[in-house]
Amino acid sequence: MFKIFMPKSYLGVDLGTTSVKLVELKEEEKHAKLVTYGYSEQTEKTSSEKSLLETPDKAIDLLKKICVKAKTTTRQAVAGLPAASVFSSIITVPGTGKDVAQAVHLEAKKILPLPVEETILDWRVLGDEADKTKKSSQILLTAAPKELVKKYLDIFKGAGLNLISLETETFALVRSLVGIDKSAIVIINMGAMSTAISIIENGVPFLSRSLNIGGLTITNELSASLGMDFSEAEQLKYDVGMSTESGGNMSKIVEKAFAMLLNEIKYCVNVYQTQGNGGVKRVEKIILTGGGSTMPNFVDYLGQALNMRAHIGNPWARVIYPESLKPILDQIGPRFAVAIGLATREIE
Repeated sequence: MFKIFMPKSYLGVDLGTTSVKLVELKEEEKHAKLVTYGYSEQTEKTSSEKSLLETPDKAIDLLKKICVKAKTTTRQAVAGLPAASVFSSIITVPGTGKDVAQAVHLEAKKILPLPVEETILDWRVLGDEADKTKKSSQILLTAAPKELVKKYLDIFKGAGLNLISLETETFALVRSLVGIDKSAIVIINMGAMSTAISIIENGVPFLSRSLNIGGLTITNELSASLGMDFSEAEQLKYDVGMSTESGGNMSKIVEKAFAMLLNEIKYCVNVYQTQGNGGVKRVEKIILTGGGSTMPNFVDYLGQALNMRAHIGNPWARVIYPESLKPILDQIGPRFAVAIGLATREIE
């Protein structure tokens, strides 16, 4: 949304509910090259934790610490707006070229849940802008509350960083996980307290929804059902996951907690397949990302439940890095997908 100038390297900052993920990339021979990365999390993590946006002092403190620990070399940062906090829609407006801007603002006034004056609008034309025979234009419209944008600006200023760009996490994930793939894809980004579901077609978000179900939801359910404290349940989640080797009890508990998520994914897929392009294209695969996606056997469970190919995305696929770092980068990749996509925005 905002661009000021073009420094040599950029920080992609994913300000999550309970953690901050940061990646610094620089351009080298038209490719993104890893400079450094870092991760910092609130010490106390519970299922009722307030998000970092609601506790700006904590966010500033974590951001400062991670920059020092990671030894970042630039102050120029790009941040991601949570999908749940940003309005996004594909609209059709009359006219093409210069006539589109006014038509977009008029349509935005009709469909936005907030007054246009209280939001920052961003939009782009889909399809061939140069086609003069068209009588209308298809637009991808996004709108972020000004109040939300100000929170980000204040946090980054407090941390001594220059926030040069903001974009939705969905676009960052498309950049880091999808690339030039034009097929219809479901991206499931599971964070600590929420999960974002996005259906991507031709590299463009067709539909995005967010649920208040995340990794901590599962931990809380395990803690209550098995009578163990939160830290024990968190460890069990990552040790066993949805494995049937535990006698099936834990798997059933997790499946119960995921029932709403599964239903929402099925709903999104159905909406796309009945409305997207007249129902001609079908969703071909699922890409999972986010810290919650690393739970053992979760990928297989989702693939079988939805009858689709599923895999954990690799956000480092288009980034140059030392081969010696590959084992650790592969391990932490799902947590850094948003941050990588954000930093890459300024290099592509």
